[in-house]
Amino acid sequence: MPPLDPTDWFSIFARLSLALFAGGLVGLERQVDRKPAGLRTHMLVSLGAALFVMVGLQLNQNGLDNTSRIIAVFNSVKYDSNDR
Repeated sequence: MPPLDPTDWFSIFARLSLALFAGGLVGLERQVDRKPAGLRTHMLVSLGAALFVMVGLQLNQNGLDNTSRIIAVFNSVKYDSNDR
């Protein structure tokens, strides 16, 4: 997949909209079954995951593999929030 062009707003909007739609479908199914995490939760989680991946694509444009750095930052935030 080609790197994400930061000036291609249509592509950015389409990817984020698709993530919201897919998360909404999963959330709607769970909400109909009266499970705790419903529509809004899954839409926000899918939007966050899409943004996380898009930032990784954006940082990888210069040819360096920044994936391990992004994962390290994510893990440090995750473990720091569990300490409280």
